[in-house]
Amino acid sequence: SRFTLCLPSVEAHERAAEDCNLTLAARPGLCVLMVEDNQDIGTYTRPMLEQLGFQVLWVSSASDALQELSGNPENFHVVFSDIAMPGMSGLELYAEIEARYPWMPVVLTTGYSTEFATLAQDETHRFDLLQKPYSRDDLAALLHKAVGRSVDHRS
Repeated sequence: SRFTLCLPSVEAHERAAEDCNLTLAARPGLCVLMVEDNQDIGTYTRPMLEQLGFQVLWVSSASDALQELSGNPENFHVVFSDIAMPGMSGLELYAEIEARYPWMPVVLTTGYSTEFATLAQDETHRFDLLQKPYSRDDLAALLHKAVGRSVDHRS
């Protein structure tokens, strides 16, 4: 018996990821306000965001995020927040940001599949949604999309 396997080259995928990184890196000074109460996830995600060319301010609660935004909201280009947190949830944080800073894009993330499915079906909200665990490429694509909207609305 003889078997022939044809597999795609890895170079194309690597090149696509590099192109995405170049697109993000081409706009220096972009800052993400990352809201994550889980130390392990935050420690994993922050360097990923920095490798994508973002400056990152990491806070561990929604109330800390609102405090940071109240000082200088224009310093941030996107808020990236977990949904399930003690105290104020990411959804409640989104509602506050929407009321105070309607131009600020928000990307929410959750590891709960039922919560994700419910939110993904509701197209009335203006936040983007990313399910955990997420890849660097998925994170880059969604943040790039959100930041693009932010720049469009600020102009």
